[in-house]
Amino acid sequence: MFAHQECIDSLKYLAKTSNHEGLTHCQRLDACSREFGFNNFRHFRKTLPNLPTDKFGKVSLKLMRLYCQSAKPSLDTSYYELYAESGPKIAFYSSWIGWDKVGREVREPRPLNGQKSIDGLRNLFENPIYVVENNSQLLSWLHNWHGTALIPKDLAKEYFPEKFSRKRLVCDDVDIELVRACNENYNNNIAT
Repeated sequence: MFAHQECIDSLKYLAKTSNHEGLTHCQRLDACSREFGFNNFRHFRKTLPNLPTDKFGKVSLKLMRLYCQSAKPSLDTSYYELYAESGPKIAFYSSWIGWDKVGREVREPRPLNGQKSIDGLRNLFENPIYVVENNSQLLSWLHNWHGTALIPKDLAKEYFPEKFSRKRLVCDDVDIELVRACNENYNNNIAT
């Protein structure tokens, strides 16, 4: 699922951002490697390519999950806040774009500046907020980790195009009585 070099780069990032106080960068690399069951970073780099596929899969999945939990958005683009549940059911932070022909809200994903939003979101939520920036990370989040993720615009539109093509559902002449009859809760910006 993940490439060896991607795992090595991810461990380096985790070591760089870790809270191992008073350790040099090399000592942090060793400490992070031990957290994944290796003697040190050299052992991690040497052993990783030779692990059996099932063992490598488990190590890489755990490593990438920790990486995505602590990474900051790096792309200079809009991000979307999406929520995955097993099934997979996808919800998203949204904005209202109109009413459909039977009076229900029509909502599309609302873009946000990932670099400015991530710290606030991580402080706001108790559960992890993943930063997902490539296909492997997205598939792992979608099928294994679940929860909340910030996903860059192009990747989100590639995987969830139906969430972004809802303008066709908007009715210009909806009867306000139909809207009232739907009795929806309009206090939530989360849509499916």
